[in-house]
Amino acid sequence: MPVFRTYKSLLLVLLQFIFIGIIFATGRVFPSNKFLAVLFITGISAGLYAIIIMKFNFNIAPDLKNGAILIFKGPYRYIRHPMYTSVLTVLLSLLIDDFSLIRLIFYFGLAVVIIIKMKYEENILMAEFEDYKNYMSGTKRLIPFIY
Repeated sequence: MPVFRTYKSLLLVLLQFIFIGIIFATGRVFPSNKFLAVLFITGISAGLYAIIIMKFNFNIAPDLKNGAILIFKGPYRYIRHPMYTSVLTVLLSLLIDDFSLIRLIFYFGLAVVIIIKMKYEENILMAEFEDYKNYMSGTKRLIPFIY
């Protein structure tokens, strides 16, 4: 089965990676500020933790893989999309550390793409899993206790 079930999925992932690539290509790729370096490493660690909790069975596309199951433990107890949180955290640390208007524009573009991708993914999950709506009511999307 293909990784991308729809052109919308493919477009969202392509835009996500283009925006990430531009942010990396337009400045430092590791923060020079100690606080921002800790934020950067925390973001990467949180993303890796989410991947490990999923037992490396994740999809970069917002489409479900065959045999997909819902995960309710680890960071998924608090937020529904910890890998997106990780990406935004890592790139925020880079944006702040080596600020430029181009990085800001593409960071906001990335945030918009991720929000669209999350909503698209959540609609698929609600259609596939009866428990997902209940799960949504007890968790936040990206930031624990906030959003």
